[in-house]
Amino acid sequence: MEFITSRLSVPITHVQKHFIRQTLYQLDQSIQNLIKANNTDRAELDNLHNVYHNLIRQFTSL
Repeated sequence: MEFITSRLSVPITHVQKHFIRQTLYQLDQSIQNLIKANNTDRAELDNLHNVYHNLIRQFTSL
């Protein structure tokens, strides 16, 4: 089993890995849709991109 580094080491199950990947994909799709809408504040898009990439870094070993 793999572990997320945090205050407590928590084992990550296969189902949780799938959920995390699916959630990251949905976040990416939402960001892409906001970019295409062309009416979203650039600072907000940058914040969402930062969150997305931080989550990718956190879960990169999954």
